[in-house]
Amino acid sequence: GKGVERARVSIFAQTQSGPKAFAEPLSDPEGFFHAKVSPGDIFVAVRHPDFAPSDPHALSIPVTAEDASVEIPLHAPQRVSGSVRNANGEA
Repeated sequence: GKGVERARVSIFAQTQSGPKAFAEPLSDPEGFFHAKVSPGDIFVAVRHPDFAPSDPHALSIPVTAEDASVEIPLHAPQRVSGSVRNANGEA
């Protein structure tokens, strides 16, 4: 598909105390992004106001890697509606 400009790319690692963010670059006009990360297991997730947020994608960066890449598709958002009620069914 076509690249998405100005998408927020979250690059993070999952630690025992929760996610640890490494970088949050914006994508360029062609949808590309660049960030420097340390070797290891990371996750990449993307969000943009015109699309549904992506699920995190796992990526393993080996010590010997010069570059790593990942392609993350974004999908049209879906609308959900409903009502919130208490245990007695009252709004």
